[in-house]
Amino acid sequence: MEIDVLPLFSAPVATGKIEVNHEHILDRLRTLKYNKTENNDNLEVIGSEISDSLSVLDKLSSLEYHIKDFVNFYFNNILHYEPVNYEIVSSWATKTPMGTCGTRHTHPNSWISGVYYPDTLDSSIEFSKQVPSNFYQPVKNNNILNSEKWYLPVVKGSIVLFPSNLSHRVTKNNSDRNRYSIAFNIFPTGTFGKHDSTLHINTIVS
Repeated sequence: MEIDVLPLFSAPVATGKIEVNHEHILDRLRTLKYNKTENNDNLEVIGSEISDSLSVLDKLSSLEYHIKDFVNFYFNNILHYEPVNYEIVSSWATKTPMGTCGTRHTHPNSWISGVYYPDTLDSSIEFSKQVPSNFYQPVKNNNILNSEKWYLPVVKGSIVLFPSNLSHRVTKNNSDRNRYSIAFNIFPTGTFGKHDSTLHINTIVS
């Protein structure tokens, strides 16, 4: 029997690696001040902390350059957008202490979001299906078509881009030290869209 399966309207999650001085970035992230957010999710300890600063890339120019290079490739060669101007409107560090994880969330008031990992520490990002199925049936073999969740492993130097409305979280830190990452949000600037859906954004306040 011949059957065509089309993964229609999937969320375009892109992952790759960038080459920067990861140790230098880790040293800087360890010196930042963090705010603790605690919750409980399915009996797991939620303990991820975010930096006071929401513009950490301003002082990491080399990393910001490589991130923008990856974003440009994502827009031009994966999504094949017409030329678009954008800004990284916010960027913050995340610290996940030993034995804790992050809570599921999206990034409101943002278009594309991303995260960079300067270390490995058996890390992964858990993505959740945007619209859960009305019916549940156990599956024999999980794949990208039948899964409600998808775990994306990351290593030192990993960068991941995804639509900001895609639900995600950082998984439990099973290592023996704190885990750090840098997350960021992207927003279009200038003239964006076409015809009656054209939008002009003069400035971005960050």
